[in-house]
Amino acid sequence: MRKILLAVALVVSTWAHSQTTLVKIGDSSYSLEEFEYIYNKNSSNSQLPISKEEYLELFVNYKLKVAEAHSLGLDTNADLLSEIAELETELVTPYLQDTSAVTAYAQMLKSRLDEEIDASHILISVKPDAPMSEVAKAYERAKAARDRVLSGEDFNAVASKVSEDPSAKVNGGRLGYFSALRMVTEFEDMAYSSKVGDVTDIFRTSFGWHFMKIHDRRPYSGKIQVAHIMKGLPRNASQEMIGKARQQVDSLYERIKAGDDFSELAMKYSDDRQSAQYGGVMPWFGKNEIVAPFGEMSFALKADGDVSEPFATPFGLHIVKRLSLKITIPNEEKESMIKTIMRSGQHPISNISTTSKVSQLKSVYGYKLNEAMSEEVINIMNSDMSDSAKICMLRTLPEPLAIYNGGTVEALAIKQKWDKSVLPSANFDKIAQEVLFKLEGQRLAQENATYKYTMQEYKDGFLVFEINQRYIWQDLKDKADTTKLVSLYENNQARYSKTGSFDGDIYFFSSKKDCKKAKKNNSLASKLAFKVVSGKQEKGGIYDDIIWGILPSEYVLVVGQRTEAEVLPYEQVKSRVIADYHQLKEQEYVNTLREKYNPKVVSKLK
Repeated sequence: MRKILLAVALVVSTWAHSQTTLVKIGDSSYSLEEFEYIYNKNSSNSQLPISKEEYLELFVNYKLKVAEAHSLGLDTNADLLSEIAELETELVTPYLQDTSAVTAYAQMLKSRLDEEIDASHILISVKPDAPMSEVAKAYERAKAARDRVLSGEDFNAVASKVSEDPSAKVNGGRLGYFSALRMVTEFEDMAYSSKVGDVTDIFRTSFGWHFMKIHDRRPYSGKIQVAHIMKGLPRNASQEMIGKARQQVDSLYERIKAGDDFSELAMKYSDDRQSAQYGGVMPWFGKNEIVAPFGEMSFALKADGDVSEPFATPFGLHIVKRLSLKITIPNEEKESMIKTIMRSGQHPISNISTTSKVSQLKSVYGYKLNEAMSEEVINIMNSDMSDSAKICMLRTLPEPLAIYNGGTVEALAIKQKWDKSVLPSANFDKIAQEVLFKLEGQRLAQENATYKYTMQEYKDGFLVFEINQRYIWQDLKDKADTTKLVSLYENNQARYSKTGSFDGDIYFFSSKKDCKKAKKNNSLASKLAFKVVSGKQEKGGIYDDIIWGILPSEYVLVVGQRTEAEVLPYEQVKSRVIADYHQLKEQEYVNTLREKYNPKVVSKLK
């Protein structure tokens, strides 16, 4: 499949519906406005100047191929239609971004980073691809657990008994303090939208059904950098091992109090070899981003340079020295964190612009999901049935999956787009986006000239590519073609020489009239030309086709000395000869199309 990557700066503009017909080809008409759009875009990117009159001939030749492609039915090819549909989605997307929503969402995340939440939660696991019956059963279990909490049972006691988060058996569901960008999106949104003391509603993530209790909200506690010395201990360490490690740590602590350098002691004695090589210095961390005793002891130190007494964690015995504390996150760091999340795809801010626009378009086009049918679709798509059986079942559903103003979305449309790894709601959102973006694309094609002509340009490009492949670029299998290749080579040997140079001037004119005057009287050339390239030109440069071209240009005058060199053997330049031959074949083919369609220019260029 030919994948077209669009990098077009799309500017929304109001398009006047009144169009001036410029060219008629058969039963089709092409407007002056379309010609002007394509000419202005392509001429601005061209190295060589080209007048509107000269470009009009290219425009007609191109549209002749389009007309022939339609005549041959190439525009109805299934693969081509699929590519065009994909292209339409890609091309319309830049028009359908809600940048204000992105700005607002980023600002909300920045404000969340200034606050930490202490919460407990209960999880009842259910996979994203579970049938609705399993989803419903899991929900009922979550609801039963929440009812117990609301009736007065201790949240953490209930969590330790029913929560399917493995850590709940140890911590009773207590997560401790966390800040923004640390949890899955749905979890974070629920936490930050709740008040202290709330037992939240039940909500779903990719892990299953959750609800939580908010214990506290506090200002961000900051990040700290410390150095530490550790004597490691295994989890099943004997009392003898613990006692020996304690003696070593106590000895080191006394040496630090006596003035020994902390960094040197860490490098020599710490069992954490990764930090030891840097004098015990650890990366910055938040209070709840590291094992609890270590975080609590580090943040308890009052000033930079303070050293803790020896303390234990599950990893061993430690001494910590505070190096620096940041009690706020600088704005630049917040922005960097948010950009990282956007690039990673772990947070919806990467899609928030599109999501916001889809929400707006649902209202504009009256798009509504049929909840009853969506449950049926989930059961079918998440079942173990064969693909053919799923197709049959989707076709037999009595109602459409969704409706919108003037149309419906049949359930079968989602078959090839279903992704079991995400929540069903994400699949339904995906099909809604596709439908709504297509509708908006159709509106843009009527009201926005830039979008209309850009879309038409790519559609025509697909058709012209097929025409070129079939009738111009096809393999040279005919003996007559080979004979013509050799003849082209022999009659234009100067073009296929090994080396060559030109010393003189190249004059570019904006009209044929000026060029004609200069050719009659070279002394006028410098006065009439809008551009002059002077000096020696080695063959192989950008002006080769002008200096050594097969056909002279009516807008360019070349005055100077051409030096030809040894002609290269045919086999060595065969690829260039073939390219030139294809160019001649294209001209012959276009001539036949001109005879067939008799194109007519019916308006004057502006």
